[in-house]
Amino acid sequence: MCSKRHLHLIAFGNKLARLLLVGGAFLSLALAINQRCLGQWELNKQQAQQVETYLKKVGAEKLLIEQLELETASETNQVLRRDKARRLLNVYAEKMMSGRIDQANWQTKAELLLKLYPDLATPTIRLSILQSKYVLGEKSYEKWWANGRNQESKMGIIDQWKALRTELVELNRFIESEYQDKIATSQNIDNRENVSDALLQVEGALLHTNYLLGWSYYFAGVLDPDQQKSLMRLADQQFRNFLQIESTQSLTTIKASWFDFSSQWQTRALVGLAMTQRGLNYPKQCSHCFDLIQTNSNQQYTRDMRYVWELNSRLFLNEYNEALKLVDLVATKNNISKKGRVGFWKATLDGGLAIKSVAPEISAEILITGLAGLTRESQGAFIETFLTKNELELSTEPDKSSPSFELLWIAGSQKYRLAQSQQSERILEEAKQTLERALNSAPEHIDPLDGARCRFLIAKIECDQGNLATAADSLIELSLAFDPIERETAAEAQWLAAQSLAELCREQPRYLIQTRRVIDSLSRRFPGSTYAQRGEFEKLKLGLSGLTNNEALNRLSAINSSSPNYPLALNEIAKRRYQSWALSDQNNSVDEPKKLQALIDSEVDYRRRPMASDASKLKLVLLVVDALLKNEDFDEPLIQQKMNVAEEFARGVQTNHPLLPEFRYYKFLIANRANDSAKANTEINWLLKNAKGTRFERSALVQHAQSEDQRMQSSPNPTPQQIEQLIATFERLVDFLGDTTESITTNNNARIAYARLAKLKSTTGRTELALKMYLKLSKAFPNNRSYLRQCGLLLSEANQFDEAISIWKRLANGIEPGTDLWLEAKCKLTLALLKTDKKPDALALYHQTLRLTPPLNEFWKKQFDELLLQLKSD
Repeated sequence: MCSKRHLHLIAFGNKLARLLLVGGAFLSLALAINQRCLGQWELNKQQAQQVETYLKKVGAEKLLIEQLELETASETNQVLRRDKARRLLNVYAEKMMSGRIDQANWQTKAELLLKLYPDLATPTIRLSILQSKYVLGEKSYEKWWANGRNQESKMGIIDQWKALRTELVELNRFIESEYQDKIATSQNIDNRENVSDALLQVEGALLHTNYLLGWSYYFAGVLDPDQQKSLMRLADQQFRNFLQIESTQSLTTIKASWFDFSSQWQTRALVGLAMTQRGLNYPKQCSHCFDLIQTNSNQQYTRDMRYVWELNSRLFLNEYNEALKLVDLVATKNNISKKGRVGFWKATLDGGLAIKSVAPEISAEILITGLAGLTRESQGAFIETFLTKNELELSTEPDKSSPSFELLWIAGSQKYRLAQSQQSERILEEAKQTLERALNSAPEHIDPLDGARCRFLIAKIECDQGNLATAADSLIELSLAFDPIERETAAEAQWLAAQSLAELCREQPRYLIQTRRVIDSLSRRFPGSTYAQRGEFEKLKLGLSGLTNNEALNRLSAINSSSPNYPLALNEIAKRRYQSWALSDQNNSVDEPKKLQALIDSEVDYRRRPMASDASKLKLVLLVVDALLKNEDFDEPLIQQKMNVAEEFARGVQTNHPLLPEFRYYKFLIANRANDSAKANTEINWLLKNAKGTRFERSALVQHAQSEDQRMQSSPNPTPQQIEQLIATFERLVDFLGDTTESITTNNNARIAYARLAKLKSTTGRTELALKMYLKLSKAFPNNRSYLRQCGLLLSEANQFDEAISIWKRLANGIEPGTDLWLEAKCKLTLALLKTDKKPDALALYHQTLRLTPPLNEFWKKQFDELLLQLKSD
C-alpha cells in the first residue's frame, strides 16, 4: 500500500515524466519514478541529484523547485533534511536575485525555512531577502507615485524603506567586519589563493549592500522633503562606495572608461548617483552622469533609457517644469533609436498621468507632447488603448484658448486610424478637416517635419477619397521634404504618388508620361527598396492597358520566377482571373469551370510564396471563397478547406485589419447557408462590434434586426429592456442605411427599417418622434395607407385634430366603403370634427356613414354606439 510520501512522489513523477519523454537518456528515470508506489525503487541522494542536474540542464526551474521542496518536506533524516533545506534556500536566493517577478512568494518561502533553520541565515541568504524587500519597496513606491500619492500610503512606504535600511545597515556592518577579518587572515596564512576567493565573495556582498543602501536612501529622500538633503548625501556616499569613486571627487571629472557598462549593476548605480545629484541640486553633476550612460560602449537600450531615468529624476522631486523642459528637448533629438523613442514617450504619458492631480496644466502639456511623440512614431493603436483605459478625451473644440497644432494633429491621426478600421467616409472627412485645422492653427510655430507628417496624412486621405491628382502633387512635394531625414517615409510618399497617378491613367491616359517620370524618380532615388520594385511593376501594368485580359495574363505569366516582381505578378494574375470569371456568363459559358479552376490554381501558387504577406494571401483566398459561394455547383468541402486556409492567414494580420470584417462576413454567409444559427449569430455579433461603417455591417445589421424583431414579436410579454434593445438595433440600422427621403425611397431595406423604428417609437410613447417619422414616410409614399393611418392616429393622439382631419379625409375618400379601414377613418374623422367644434359636420358625417354602410358587425356597432354617445354629450 502506498504511503503519503509515495503519493506525493507519484504526482511529481507524472509531471517529470511529461518533461522527460522528450529525452531518451532519462526515460528510464521517469519510469522508475512512476513505479515508486510499488516500492520498486527508493530515491536516494545520488538519484535525486541526477534529477536536479537534468532539470537544471533543460531549464525546468519550476519542476526543479518542486523536486527540492518535495525532497526537503519528505526527508526523515534531520542531517540530510537540513542539507536539502540549505540547497533549497540557495535556489530561493537565486530567484530573489534574478528579477522582479513573484518576489513576495520566494521571500516568504525563504523566511519560513529560516524559522526552522536560523543557522542557515548566511550573509548571502540575508542579502537575497533584502534584495527581494528592496524590489517590493520599489514596486510600492512606483504604485504610490502613479496612483495619487495619498499621505496615508506614503507613511506606510516610508516605514517600509526605514525598516529595510535598518536591516541593510546591520548587514553592511556585519559584512564589513567579515571583510576586515578576511583581509587580516590573508596576511597571516600561506594559503592565500582560497582566502582571496573568499575575500572577493565578501567584497561583492559588501558592494551589493552599498548598492541597495544607495537606492534606499534615495527613495527615502524623495519621500521625506524635510530630510531630503541629508538622506541624499547618504545615498551619494553609498553609490560612490559601490562605484569606487572618492567622496570628495567632483563627478564632472569622471570618465566613461572607468566603468564596466556590461554590468547592469554598475549602470544602475550610476543612474542612482545621477538621480541623487538632482536631489542634492547639482544639475551639472547629474547631467554628466547621465551623459556617461550614453557612451557608445553601452547597449542601445541602456543609452535610450537615459532619458526615461532623467525624466523620473525630475518628476520624483516634483520638478515639473524641469520635466517639461526635458520632454520638449527629447522631442528634437535624433540620436535615439525608434524603440527608445517609443519607450520614452510611453514613460512620458505615465509621468503626465501621475502629476495630473497636482499640476494639471503641466500634466496636459506633457501628455500632449507624449501623444504627439507616439503619433510621430505611428503608435496609433497604443494611443487609442491609453486614452480609453484612462478615460481621456482629445477635446479639439474651440474654447477660450484654441487647440494646439499637436492636439489637433493627434486627434486627426486617431480619426484617420478609426476611419481606416471602420471604412467610414464620414470619419475620414472629419479626420481631414481636423488635420487641416492643425496646419492652420499656428503655422509659424509648427516644426517643419511634423507639419510634413500632418500633410502626409491629409494626402493619404485625399487618395482614399479619390482626389488622386491633388494627392499626387502633394505626395511628390512631401517625398522631397522627408528626404534625407526620413528615407523610408520619403520612399513611401513617392510610391503613393506613383500609385495615384497610375490609377488616374486607367481613366485618363494623359497622366501616363507623368506617372512614368515619378516611377523613374522612385527607382533612381530609392534603388533596391520594395517601393522601387513595386513602382517598376506598376510601370509594367501600365503597359498592359489596352490589351485583352488573356493578352495581359500571357504577359504577366512570362515574368521569370527569379524576378523580384514575380510575387506581384502572381497576385495580379489571380486578381485578373477572378475578374475574368466574374465577367463570364456563368450559365452558358463552357469555359466556366476552367476559369474557376485557373483562379484557384493562381491563389494556391501565390500563397506558396514565402515573401507574400499574410494580408495579400488572405485577400486572394477570399476572392476564391467569393467565387465558390457564387458558383452554381456549391462545393461545401472545398469552401470549408479554403476558409480553414483563410483562418490561418487571418491570425497573421493586425486585429484592426480591414480584411478581417470581410473574412468574418464569409463565415457568416457559410453558417447562414448551413442553417447554423449559433455560428451565424457569433459572426453577426463580431461584425456588429468590429465592422462598424463597413459594407459588411449592413448584412449583419439587417439579419440581427430581423431575428431580434421576430423574437420579440413571438414573445407574449416582452420586457421594456428587450424593447429598448430592439429600438437601439433599429436606430443603428437606420443610421447605417440612411433616413433621408432619398434613402427611404430608393432603398427598400432603409424604408422597412425606418418604418419599423417609427412603429417601435410609437408603441413606447415617443409620439412626437414617431409622428415626424411617419409624416416623412407618408410624404415619400403618399399612397401607402398604413403610413397615412399611423399619421392620423398619432395626430389624433397628440390632439392635433386639424391636421388629423386632412389625413382621415384622404383615407376615407380613397378606400372602398364598408372595409375596416374605411370605417375607422370615418369614425376618427367624425371625432376630429367634433373636437374642432364642427359638431354639425360631425353629425352629418356620422349619419351619412351609417346610410352607406351595410349592417355593422358587433365590433363596429359598439364603436359607432360609443361615438354617438360622444356626439350627444357634446
